[in-house]
Amino acid sequence: MKLQGIFLLIFLFFEIVGYFYITSVRDKEVNDILNHSVEQNKILYNSLIESFQTRSNMIFDSLNDKSVEIYTFLKHGWSEDEGRRELKKAFSETFNYLKEKYGIEQLHFHTEDGRSLYRFHEPKVFGDSLVGFRESLKIMQKDKKVVRGFEEGLTFNSIRNIYPIVFEGQFLGSVEINFSFKFIRKRAVHILPYQYSFILYDKNKVLESRRCFDKFQKNFLSQYFYNDFGSKISCKNLEKMIEANRPLQDINRMIQTKVEDKLLKFEEFAVFKSYEDKFYSVSFIPMKSISGKSSAYFVAYEKNNKAIQHEFELMRSRILILTLSLSIIFSLLYLFISKELEMRDLNRELKIKIREEIEASRRKDRVILQQSKLSAMAEMINSIAHHWRQPLNRISLEVLNIEEDFFYGDLSEETLQQHSEGINQSLQYLSRVIDDFREFYKPPKEQEQTDISLVIKKSVENIKKDGIRIDIRNYLTDKYEISFCEEFNQVIQNIVKNAIYAIKKLEIESGLIIISLSERNENGILVSIKDNAGGIDKGISDRIFEPYFTTKNEDEEATGMGLYVSKIIVETNMDGELSFVPHEKGSEFQINLN
Repeated sequence: MKLQGIFLLIFLFFEIVGYFYITSVRDKEVNDILNHSVEQNKILYNSLIESFQTRSNMIFDSLNDKSVEIYTFLKHGWSEDEGRRELKKAFSETFNYLKEKYGIEQLHFHTEDGRSLYRFHEPKVFGDSLVGFRESLKIMQKDKKVVRGFEEGLTFNSIRNIYPIVFEGQFLGSVEINFSFKFIRKRAVHILPYQYSFILYDKNKVLESRRCFDKFQKNFLSQYFYNDFGSKISCKNLEKMIEANRPLQDINRMIQTKVEDKLLKFEEFAVFKSYEDKFYSVSFIPMKSISGKSSAYFVAYEKNNKAIQHEFELMRSRILILTLSLSIIFSLLYLFISKELEMRDLNRELKIKIREEIEASRRKDRVILQQSKLSAMAEMINSIAHHWRQPLNRISLEVLNIEEDFFYGDLSEETLQQHSEGINQSLQYLSRVIDDFREFYKPPKEQEQTDISLVIKKSVENIKKDGIRIDIRNYLTDKYEISFCEEFNQVIQNIVKNAIYAIKKLEIESGLIIISLSERNENGILVSIKDNAGGIDKGISDRIFEPYFTTKNEDEEATGMGLYVSKIIVETNMDGELSFVPHEKGSEFQINLN
């Protein structure tokens, strides 16, 4: 298998592994968002129930005195017809007001034995016994206490509140105050601007079998999520409401396979779905009926969930960064290894030719040629530490800029293109020089903090002075510690060796180099390196920090990279500044460190 194929397979392997890892991180974050949405809507549902219970108590308190009066007359001789007339007379206007203002769906008075006395929502129907199928009424009849909660009805499903009517310890009857789901939804939207519905568990298809269902079938929409669930909707303007909720119905159909099994467990959960370029999160809060059975869900739809959308955008950005990073790394590795293989093949061919050559002269020529190549390569390798540091550092900074722009939300297509162009320029430069270099750059590793005066002292001790005096003058009041000690040591040696070279070249008898340390401001120091070597000509002083610029002769093996690399170390790695300041007797280099 060719080298390109091997690298492609390895690249695809890391890309796939990275993709699955990134998607797993996204799934975890999305799951946390959904759990938060469930908790938020659970709190909303509980607060709604509590608020409507409070309203129900207030309404009952306002009705109780008059109700007790009417029921007392019923107990002492009034007929039920007379009681109904009095109830109608006393509370008709009140019912209409409460229905409009508080969303009361039913105000229903019961007799002592559990028969319907007067239904304000359907006054022509009365006298039927409710105890046989109304669990809430059974419990209230037994305990003579307030019973409240969600309960399925023959035609309506609502939040039911049944209060016993008692006078002087005697149970006279009961009153039922129910709130419509429509008004509860309206109140929920007022608190959180989502969309809401209530879905009912109808496993035995009771809705379809009820004899009066034809009359009230507009109250239900079957097969909304799942075959055993129907959704409670308003009777009015059914077609308009179905059309208005068309996106929700489409979403329900799309998430049906996700929620089928979960719905039957009656546990709180949430799912999400992308619909028309927006992310919908759907939270399901189980509702227990008064009888204690799980029979319905409170469902909240959050349209355009920004948090989930952000996670998917973040995933795409991470995949893009992963692909870009892997492309850069594998491109560099491929270039490096391919050149190594080419060199190995070249050496093998040379050895074969050397063995095949009989004439000593031709073998000698080949040896000389090989030595010449190795010598040239050794010279190039000697420059590698200086040559690649700037382009690699630029790649690192561009990647950091991409991450920062993305973190602060500034990463646009234009800025990404700018960063990519910067990276591509550096890669093209590396590609051109890799034919001549085998190893270029090792990233600087931050070392332990060390006193800068000790670093300078150690640097000077390792320099061959040739009789030239080097004075170190420390004016700092406190210790100043730095990292990148090895790199800073290289900077000091580069500058001092250049000064020694200039002093020797000019044959100055009392050669002197002064290294001083002083405080620049509250947060930084100044390191000054002065010599008395006569200075640098003004015509070339502006170029001394350029790569490959040197005033030495070719036979002095100068690379012209010393000051260039020193400037990069100080200003890039150490966040400082290296500058040249001429003076009358020589040169001064100033290093400002923050």
